[in-house]
Amino acid sequence: MSYSAGELSPEGRTHWKRSGHAALLAGIENGSPEGVCVSMKQRLPLVGEVLVDAGDVRFTGLHRGPLRLNPPSTEETHIMGRYSRLQEIRRMDPARDCAEILRLMSQYEFPWDYRQGISIAFLRDYGVPRISVLLDRTQEFERNGQKRYDDTVLFGYEMAAEGFESERARAAARHLNRIHGRYRIPNEDYLYVLATTVVGPKRWIDRFGWRPLCAQEAGALAEVGRRMAAMMGIEGAPDTYEGFEELLDAYEERMFAYDPANRRVANATFRVMAAWYPAPLRPLVARLSLALLDEPLLGALGFPEQPRWARAAAVRLVRARSRGVRLLPARPRWLPSRPRPRSYPFGYELDDLGPHWAQNRPLESLPMEKS
Repeated sequence: MSYSAGELSPEGRTHWKRSGHAALLAGIENGSPEGVCVSMKQRLPLVGEVLVDAGDVRFTGLHRGPLRLNPPSTEETHIMGRYSRLQEIRRMDPARDCAEILRLMSQYEFPWDYRQGISIAFLRDYGVPRISVLLDRTQEFERNGQKRYDDTVLFGYEMAAEGFESERARAAARHLNRIHGRYRIPNEDYLYVLATTVVGPKRWIDRFGWRPLCAQEAGALAEVGRRMAAMMGIEGAPDTYEGFEELLDAYEERMFAYDPANRRVANATFRVMAAWYPAPLRPLVARLSLALLDEPLLGALGFPEQPRWARAAAVRLVRARSRGVRLLPARPRWLPSRPRPRSYPFGYELDDLGPHWAQNRPLESLPMEKS
């Protein structure tokens, strides 16, 4: 059985070169390709194994006989590109590839939505008096609210950027543990705060994202939470997303209650978030933000339930954005949405994160490093 190279039209040759597949194109034109590019919608007699699904084209096994390769239509390229990362994620293992899945979710698929989910996670922490009283006592949000927000986001980024087994992740975890070591924080509070970072993004994305999370993405969020718990010495972390969700709901049912400290810390955080927008829009942003919070959380923070019109308008506005995002092409590989901390316009070092006093405290080995 023999295999011959496909014939490429001038348009096809231009498309594949522009798409960055010049090496494969050269192989085809030399007559001995290892594979051929085909659009997902072409019906072709293919033999061999699927090798890789790479962005807007699929590399498949050898094609028997001559093949004319034309560039896919604009519609085909758009459809394939928008959901190509979802296909890629579905082939991954949530336990093994959790850091990569998190990177694809937070920097490519749902950068804005993921940040909103994390912001809601912050607010949920303030519904627990035992947590908000401690935060209120430190005055970090009152004095340095933007920095406190940026530092929390950056710690998560540093721990996942090169994988949770990397030295970069371990260094970030040691620094975070050094900060927390100053306070007596119950293990169940650590677990709850961790659960908000797992459940918050998924609930937001499932409700408002341009598509819901797939099982692999939910599993990766849970695995990220489990690995962070191991590095921080938090005991009893669930193994599954469902376990984190049950933990969060049960904890909130027991612990949500109003305290003046809740509202003070929440107000300080809302001031930080509102400052991201032009001054004339800030009252509207604050109203819409409150309208997206659930009633138990509003009650625990000391805010009244928002009018029906405000809740409906906020939901319609966010979902309209999601419908628009769904129509856009996928974010290109060369343009990830990484954190842009306002507190560090010229960059940061790990020691810059956290309160100034933490730099003078000794670092300790991670629980997994202790023999």
